[in-house]
Formats: sequence, structure tokens, C-alpha cells
Amino acid sequence: MGYSQLIDWFSCLDDYRATAKFIDEFGHGYVTFYGLLIIGRNAGMTGGDRRRLKWRTTNVVVNSKPITCITFDELCATLQRRLTLYSEGAKIEQS
Repeated sequence: MGYSQLIDWFSCLDDYRATAKFIDEFGHGYVTFYGLLIIGRNAGMTGGDRRRLKWRTTNVVVNSKPITCITFDELCATLQRRLTLYSEGAKIEQS
């Protein structure tokens, strides 16, 4: 179901691209966007589920746009890593 919603959004954006409202919202020129599907928790996933999500992220595109599939736990871990990196970078820059 989530994948279908992303496909519908990509379709709407493609239709919307030729309107003045699109230019007002996103500006002139080519706009790059990506899909992100966030699902479930790591604890409920089997090895087969993980392989399936990785395969989809690697191999499935919609209108030449990638769709990344991750769990809520993966999103949290990624955001925590980036926050740590940026915080450490800011400390170094202030020194």
C-alpha cells in the first residue's frame, strides 16, 4: 500500500510539473526528488523481509526516481549518526 501511495505522488508531481503553481512552489528548471518509504520496526522483520527491502531499494525506480525503503529504527539510527557527526564537526569548527 505504501509503495502505491508513492507511485501516486510521483504521478501527481509529474502532472503538476507543467503548471505555473509548480514553478511558484519549486522554482524554474529541473526539480530532483526521491521517494522514501518508512515501514515497521527492525524487531518484526525476518531476513527475507530485509532482503526484499534491500532489493526494492536497489532495483525499483518510478519514473526514473529511486525509492528508498527503510524501517523506523534504521531512520532513527541514521539521524542519530548524522546528528553526532554534525555536532562533532561544529565543535571542531569552533576550536
